[in-house]
Amino acid sequence: MPEDTPEESAPISERPTEPPSPKQPPAGKVGVPYRLDFFIAVISLIFPWGWSVSGFPPSIELACGCWAIALACGLHYFWEWSRGIWHNSARWFILIGVPVFVFIFSRQPVLNQYRLQHPKPPTLSIVVKTIPGLPEGVTNTNLRYHILEIRNPNDVEVDNFISRFQFPEPISSTTETDLPPGTVIGWQPILTRYSITGIGSKSFLGPNSSRNILLPVTYFFSGNRGQLTGYSDGGDRTGIWQLTISKLPSHGVVSISFLTDNEGDSTNYIALANTEFKTNGAAISTTMRGDGKGGAILMNLTMAIIINTNYAVNPNEDWHFGTNWLRFYFEGLYQYPAAGNPGSQNFLVPFIFDANTRTISSMPIQSGDGKWRRVTIEYQ
Repeated sequence: MPEDTPEESAPISERPTEPPSPKQPPAGKVGVPYRLDFFIAVISLIFPWGWSVSGFPPSIELACGCWAIALACGLHYFWEWSRGIWHNSARWFILIGVPVFVFIFSRQPVLNQYRLQHPKPPTLSIVVKTIPGLPEGVTNTNLRYHILEIRNPNDVEVDNFISRFQFPEPISSTTETDLPPGTVIGWQPILTRYSITGIGSKSFLGPNSSRNILLPVTYFFSGNRGQLTGYSDGGDRTGIWQLTISKLPSHGVVSISFLTDNEGDSTNYIALANTEFKTNGAAISTTMRGDGKGGAILMNLTMAIIINTNYAVNPNEDWHFGTNWLRFYFEGLYQYPAAGNPGSQNFLVPFIFDANTRTISSMPIQSGDGKWRRVTIEYQ
């Protein structure tokens, strides 16, 4: 029979006692401070969304700050939550998993804020082309039938569209317009206006009087290389038109069908549009006749001017514009949603005109002149 050790044979009151071990919290139980981390992380993730839908201006700094707070609180919460549950090596996976989760969840709100602060200008689809044949009821085979189509393929609305349309032939009539609901357009010719000092009218100029050309201000690019200005008392038909669109909804389309002519009064504009540039300065030709009373009646006036050359002029230089000249095109400006003030975008759509068949087609839209040497035409 084994003998008792001295400790076991001693009275119970004299036996040595071990200090009590500290009380351990139950495994997996998270205290109130750590639950607060979780709620702060969730609120930080949804706060940028609430900021945007409340109509406040976008702030990428706010979105990134909320993302950082959510990441820090989320990491702390899951680290403490896993204490006593997982092995320490497994807990390190939290340092990778939680940032990935927070990044995936908050990435889109942050990107949305960035796009609102630094929006990419939406690009429109603009097509101009000649339609074979003529509309129903039109029998004049000398006319040509064309369509202009402006499409907004973006997910945002485009507003305050204003443009200048420079065509090779005068537009004789508009046959049809197709608009989205709630959209209002303006479609009218742009005619050069004159002011008279003294006595005169559109074609008549009295003695000791002068006529001053009032050029329109609807220019969208400052780098045009040539300008043609003309006047004729034979009529007001022109190929220079202005199109304004109040708004173009997301995936909305505006289309305008029209007819052009090259006979009668139309020949005056066509002659101006095809005037050659033969000098590095201004070439002016005019036709006038007297009224028998000391006054003069202006019949025709044409001015061809080379402008914005920006370099020393060589008098022997050939001023024919070559293959990159551009007489016929569609240019303009539109606005799109952005942080603070709306963003603005210029555009240019060059036209290709076949003079033999009198058909036209458009090239892809661009945001500037590029290599084109544009000619601006002002008529009447």
